[in-house]
Amino acid sequence: MSAPSERGDNLFFTRRAADQEKSVYFMRDAAGADKVVLDPHTLSEDLSTSVGIFVPSPDGSKVAYSLKEDNADESTMYVLDLATGQSSDKIPGAKYAWPSWTPNGDGFYYTFLTTDPSIPTDERPGFANVRFHKLGTDAADDPIIHPHTGSPQTFIGPSLSKDGKWLFVMIHHGWNRDDVFRMDLERPENGFIPFAVDLPAHFEVATHGEYHYILTDKDAPTKKLMRTHVSKPEMANWTEVIPADPD
Repeated sequence: MSAPSERGDNLFFTRRAADQEKSVYFMRDAAGADKVVLDPHTLSEDLSTSVGIFVPSPDGSKVAYSLKEDNADESTMYVLDLATGQSSDKIPGAKYAWPSWTPNGDGFYYTFLTTDPSIPTDERPGFANVRFHKLGTDAADDPIIHPHTGSPQTFIGPSLSKDGKWLFVMIHHGWNRDDVFRMDLERPENGFIPFAVDLPAHFEVATHGEYHYILTDKDAPTKKLMRTHVSKPEMANWTEVIPADPD
């Protein structure tokens, strides 16, 4: 059994019995009742279809999930309405999607990986881009929020702050380093601003209240936690919250 994730009044977790091959996705409501949300054992007779991602909306009313058919790495993403039990919003190219929901759950940012068969497999990561999907719309019309990098040695992904104001795009250069860009969604015309770029280090960013918190190994091999006010994102303004520990 996995640790639960709380979304709205619901808890989401996985559980696998000793005689089951795959983990089953559950929801526990406010009354304490458990309900199966997705059971991979029922998706195909030969168990060749598996669940890729499983990301509930902030209010716990919907789940964005992906299915991998015929034991493939490729996947297609859908949105499940937990009240009706109906799935909708079919989104192809979801191998690396991992959606980042808006606060009101009307859509999400995600990574789209091209399905163009003319592009060699080893070059496809360089064609991944960040898009926004609004629920109920055709995924083919999803706008591109950040273009592809053109480099197959990179991986791109979005992260939206809980308040829906700050959109971060992370560009991972293999396992070596990360570039981080920030967009103020209240002023999208300003585009993406460099937050931490061209440095031989890794960065993870989370926003709480008026601060960005940054976990990084810059000048700290065992990592340290920094923070900065959202109005002062420049690295010169970062202050240390938890220092690196040599142990």
